[in-house]
Amino acid sequence: MPFIDSSKLEGREIQPNLIMRRLISGDPEEQKTALASAKLRIGELELRPGGSIGPHGHTDHDEAMIVIQGEVEITLGDQVQKLSPGQAALAPANLAHIIANRGSTMAKCLIISHR
Repeated sequence: MPFIDSSKLEGREIQPNLIMRRLISGDPEEQKTALASAKLRIGELELRPGGSIGPHGHTDHDEAMIVIQGEVEITLGDQVQKLSPGQAALAPANLAHIIANRGSTMAKCLIISHR
């Protein structure tokens, strides 16, 4: 299956107000619905108002966040920036970061990593 339509994927609630849809994954369980890749991971994160992830970090990979809908507040270490569609942030490995929707409408971003 070389193509995927994220609008037809069932999301998984990973925390209250946060839905993740895996588009590309190396996890065998997720490969039932996502495209398979040994190293590349791409997910669509839906953040309802008040939804946030963090603070957290990754020891084995960098993580890119690209906003595709709404506004998302990204915290990288001690830097905070509000991002709009088309804007991106990169959290290097081992840097604590937060992804949050502080607004009143839904937001979405792509989460991309390579291991």
